[in-house]
Amino acid sequence: MKKVILVIVSTLFLFSCKNQPVNELIIHPSINKTDSLLILNIKNDSDLDLMVEFPYLSNFYYKDEIDASSSELVSLHQSFAIISDYRDTSIFKNSKCKLVQQYLDLKDSIQPKFLEKRSEKKYYLKIKRYRSGKTIVFQDDNFSFVFNLLKEGDKQKISSFRNYSCNGYKYFTGTFKFFPSEITLP
Repeated sequence: MKKVILVIVSTLFLFSCKNQPVNELIIHPSINKTDSLLILNIKNDSDLDLMVEFPYLSNFYYKDEIDASSSELVSLHQSFAIISDYRDTSIFKNSKCKLVQQYLDLKDSIQPKFLEKRSEKKYYLKIKRYRSGKTIVFQDDNFSFVFNLLKEGDKQKISSFRNYSCNGYKYFTGTFKFFPSEITLP
């Protein structure tokens, strides 16, 4: 009898772990100076295929520009352009997946990233203004940050994304961490 109870409890525990939401992705940035590329290696340790809209992976700035900016003077310049991933483009074109940005008035449309379960994927950004000796700070918006900026009516529309899946890819609403969070260009 005890063995049966132990098997049932173990099965329920394993099933509940498998269905836990993905709370965090780890992003490892590195630099390829030869090609002026910023390489972002994203690791998906979960058992879910993920569709990632946030982070955009293009909101990176040099530390000296961030430090020089204030509420009166914003002196941030876009220095990085993400190089499209053919596989992501293909999946997105064929999927008809909804995105949060479709509900917002955004000028730029950013393509989502599709990460397979238990995998790592590299994304490449061309450094348009390579500044040797300067530090890049890795910060980007997550789903919760964008959600909290919205008006109440918009929050109701967007809250459904917490449980949204498209073509087998779960919409990622967790957080992410850059490791390291800064890199000084050689």
